[in-house]
Amino acid sequence: MECRFHTECSISSLVYEQLHDEFRKHCLSNSNPFKTDYFPPPAVFDLSKHLYFEYFHPTFPLLHKPSTMEREPWLIDLAIAAIGIGYLGTKDASQCSMAFLEFLDRSLEHPGPPTVSIFSNTITKLATEPYGDELAKSQSRILCTAGMFHSHNDIFVEKSHALRSKLVTSCLRRKMLQEVKTARKNVSSNQTPWEEWVSGEAKLRAGYCIWWLDCIMAYQSDCKPQLRLEDAKISLPCCEDAWEASEEETWQRIDAPSRDTPSLFVALEALYKRKIVGINIGEFSRILLIHGLYHRTWEVARSQRDALSNWIPSVPGTRDPSPSTPSDSAADDWLPRNPIFSKWRNSACDCLDTLHWSANSQVAQRAGLEHPTMLHLHLARLVLLTPITTIQNLSSTLLFHFKNGSWPQDSSEAQYHSDRSEILRWFIQDQYKARLAIIHAGAVFWHVRRYSYDSILEPFAIFISSLVMWVYSASSQLVNQQRRQREAPEQRLESGSGAFGVQKGHTENLDGLGDLPFINIDRLCDDELIQMYVLEGAGMTAFVSGVGDFCKEGSSPKVLLEGAKLIATNGVHRVEFKNSDGQGSSISVPTWGVGSKHAVFLEDLANATERRVI
Repeated sequence: MECRFHTECSISSLVYEQLHDEFRKHCLSNSNPFKTDYFPPPAVFDLSKHLYFEYFHPTFPLLHKPSTMEREPWLIDLAIAAIGIGYLGTKDASQCSMAFLEFLDRSLEHPGPPTVSIFSNTITKLATEPYGDELAKSQSRILCTAGMFHSHNDIFVEKSHALRSKLVTSCLRRKMLQEVKTARKNVSSNQTPWEEWVSGEAKLRAGYCIWWLDCIMAYQSDCKPQLRLEDAKISLPCCEDAWEASEEETWQRIDAPSRDTPSLFVALEALYKRKIVGINIGEFSRILLIHGLYHRTWEVARSQRDALSNWIPSVPGTRDPSPSTPSDSAADDWLPRNPIFSKWRNSACDCLDTLHWSANSQVAQRAGLEHPTMLHLHLARLVLLTPITTIQNLSSTLLFHFKNGSWPQDSSEAQYHSDRSEILRWFIQDQYKARLAIIHAGAVFWHVRRYSYDSILEPFAIFISSLVMWVYSASSQLVNQQRRQREAPEQRLESGSGAFGVQKGHTENLDGLGDLPFINIDRLCDDELIQMYVLEGAGMTAFVSGVGDFCKEGSSPKVLLEGAKLIATNGVHRVEFKNSDGQGSSISVPTWGVGSKHAVFLEDLANATERRVI
């Protein structure tokens, strides 16, 4: 294989030999050696680095590209290879990525030799750090965690949770998200101001990437975040132009107006209270703000579920000064009905609208080209406005019983009936937020079909969008069936007595909705049409490409199949291999292995629910 990219992507012979030596040490000489001693040639690492910075870096801006291209520890090169090679989109590339991830994980667990610093050709070593650079180790572990969590290997997924805990511990111990005041003038340093800034910004971004990854893993795997909103006390990352500057002069010109960036907590407060976002807030910082909205909403939900949150202790024997509280079951009450939670959720939606308006202005400036932040904005509405945990639990239960040849109708299936009731309640009593979520679920389909960046969030975003549309479609069909069953006896009774009052009223209601237009929810829609669907959607027909009317009987499995198809074919980062006869082969696999799992799950669920709804 011959590298066709710029020489800046080339791995040095010194680093390559060190990687090869570490491979022999960790993957061939231990108690669990690899099945083969084959080690990829330098061209594979060069190609991986090119793919990493071409496709992954814009959606996960952890590393400083100019510094990485000049000189980086071998551990970073290995992490880049583990992520970048997957963007080839082939089965061999996927297996190579998994091998690199295993190699990386083993290397992180054992001490190694000193590494080369970012800006110097000299080899440095800290006596207390096995790799001489704790930051490089944290950056490598971040990439390893992200790669393993989004793989199709269950063992890797379990390892990623352990790595996540180590990252959180390291982040807190090293105060990576706290401002540290140091008397730099009294410290002798050979670094230039730009090099000092890059070192500080790299540490800051590593801390925020840990915080961000912790949040991502929380809502994708239904586990609590280990870091909190109040932990993010340091300034937000700089704008993208400053981080990508390739020379000091360019950096000084770009960074000067944006040096006083607020912390995440302060920026989020301004967003909540004044609905403003500072002009010096970059795209990565806006993504962090979106995840800050998650954290705040989760905090309010936990507080409202806690029966003691509104209780004030008093001295025994005196009258309890705390306000009267409902029964003990109040803690389990449905959150959308809770007035305090409802206000906070509405405020979070207003904040997302503010961020969305700003994002739309950028899309207009780019001639309609949507940037990666748009996917986060659409996904945020699904996370905040739908019971995604309950939906996933219900779908897993249905699939489990289908594979075992039964249907969960027995009264012993308490969890199934509880999940089903909660979803129907969401569909009926939270109908406006439910239809708003449907709009954004369709927008996820639109974005990925046309503007896919193959980010780590895309498989989950398509997966959860498919499930939300599926469960909405199934709930609509179920409610309509129950309504027809209730109306049938009334119609027969009134027909026999010659009275048509109830039926006439029902017909008038339908006639009133007959002039409503239809809507394509996975297409660009006018704001007025979206508003009409949210308010009057029960009388509108909603179409999805490849499905048709997605609430029509028999359409819910088609929604799942469309989602599975989109996951299996998403992304534009595929290569075309030439056969011996010169013909191209388009065989590819999803960049992220978890996409294959999600696609199979959706296909199986479609088969399980083909003959009946939830």
